[in-house]
Amino acid sequence: MRLFTNLCLWLLVLQSSLAQHVVQGKITDTHKNVLPFCAIQLKGTNTGCISNEDGAFLLKYTNITDTICISHLAYKPNFVTVSQVLAQPLIQLEPDVYELVLTEIKPNDAYWYELVYLSKTLAMQSAQTVSKAWFSLESSSTGSPIEVIESYHNVQLEKNQVNSLTLKCGRIAHDTAQNFAFVSLNPTRLITAYKLFYQNNYKLPINPLQLSLNQLKKRYRIHLLNKIGENGAICHLSLQPKNNERELFAAELWIDSGKKQLLHCVLKRKELLLHPFVPIQASHHIDSVNMRLAYNFQSMDGKPALNYVDITYTMLYDDTRKCHQITTNAMLYLFEHGQTYIEPVFEASPEMSDYEAILLYPFNKLFWQRNEAVALSSKKKSYLNYFQTHGLLVNFEGFEKSQFGSERTKSRWAAQKRFSPEDFKQFKPNGHRQRIVFEPPSSHKLFNLSAQLFMDVNSYTDTTDILTATLIDLDKSYYNAAKHPLSEAFINIYFDLYEIQRRKLAAGLMHNQICPDDANRLFKTHNLELSQILKRYLTEVERGRNHQKMKEWNQFVYESLGISNLSQ
Repeated sequence: MRLFTNLCLWLLVLQSSLAQHVVQGKITDTHKNVLPFCAIQLKGTNTGCISNEDGAFLLKYTNITDTICISHLAYKPNFVTVSQVLAQPLIQLEPDVYELVLTEIKPNDAYWYELVYLSKTLAMQSAQTVSKAWFSLESSSTGSPIEVIESYHNVQLEKNQVNSLTLKCGRIAHDTAQNFAFVSLNPTRLITAYKLFYQNNYKLPINPLQLSLNQLKKRYRIHLLNKIGENGAICHLSLQPKNNERELFAAELWIDSGKKQLLHCVLKRKELLLHPFVPIQASHHIDSVNMRLAYNFQSMDGKPALNYVDITYTMLYDDTRKCHQITTNAMLYLFEHGQTYIEPVFEASPEMSDYEAILLYPFNKLFWQRNEAVALSSKKKSYLNYFQTHGLLVNFEGFEKSQFGSERTKSRWAAQKRFSPEDFKQFKPNGHRQRIVFEPPSSHKLFNLSAQLFMDVNSYTDTTDILTATLIDLDKSYYNAAKHPLSEAFINIYFDLYEIQRRKLAAGLMHNQICPDDANRLFKTHNLELSQILKRYLTEVERGRNHQKMKEWNQFVYESLGISNLSQ
């Protein structure tokens, strides 16, 4: 369980902060071609954003006199005021190529190999830090939309590499018209598992930044493609595997040769020998996987800091009826470095996938209304329009009650959902994933019913919004005792007691001036009360065999929730 450490003074600080507004713009080159992924920064602040694939951006500001710095590799930076963008949202960047060259670097020309190695070494000197992050994924089959995932996370970084992502909020859209099952169950795993700067046996090719200096000279050929910027300080390098080694990524690097700073890295490989993707069903087959990974760094306090990771991969997915050409584009964008969201309070299992977590979290309407790290692109907008009539949407306003039918390891409590002992029988090893069995307390060897309360605190300058839910753990719960007439009522009353306590918690959190510390204390208090209530329930009803006590507890549930678990 994660605990909040924010002080109650937090509210007073927020109330005194300046009001923020949003300016919109679009960035192109001098030929009116849109420039995606430009860095947009309020000068002298940590406030910034990036342009989307249409070149459009949304930037928070406080004063119309604020200066905005807009930059992109191979283009001259442009400085404009907020008032100028409000008057003319279209902004142009001029090319900044100092010298076009194409030079092959010899292995005995140590300078360029050492430059690559030193840029990696400097990037890895970054201290452990945190950040907020926005993640987006779009998949299509021969141009037709399949899925969209959008989520916000807290990021932990070490040596400029993503160590972990903790979900704050997410939403999913999925096609149902094509009768084709394809979902990216855990896409952020690729970002956290593959390390740019060292090898860790993940199922992707080795890249040049993972190698020692000697191995780099031995296995890669370097070409200097061009020089960019003032005095040609930024070198654009191409690194190709010698002998076309299939287990190596080809790479392009942009390095500031004066500062030895890595600015941008692109990794490419066609027809991967190894990849991390697994078909949804054992009878399905994945082939011809091509991948492109791009890592972008911005300069913070004179050192490189990871800005975004951009991923594109294609594959042939054979579902035994048809071979589908799949294209997926994904991005993780880091913003507000050094700051994090207040994380939801509940115990997440390490095995929980991105999909499971997003489906589990309650719909957070206010969060989505107040958070838009990257402007909605025309492509994503067209995908979502398609899914409104041909698919399912989860956690989109107006569609928050839509659900997927995929296997779930956790479920939110619902009045209409009543469980039977058969719902908690252990899975047998018949080709499906076997349910993990946790050893229960010694007095309850024959069953274990597992649930927990969920709380998500969201703080804004004018309000604190708190969501709660009752989560039933289908993976940890089991019931192998002999069935009797009140077994079903025994199970459902147990879970209903969680929901009663959740509603009591929610009522206590309704105070407008509550701060995160107070919310955390209430959550712990109600959890302690709940554990005492559950202990008394289990003791009194004797696994449902004490009919009189079952009637009394059922009456308590009926008075609290309007639900009777006993037949009249």
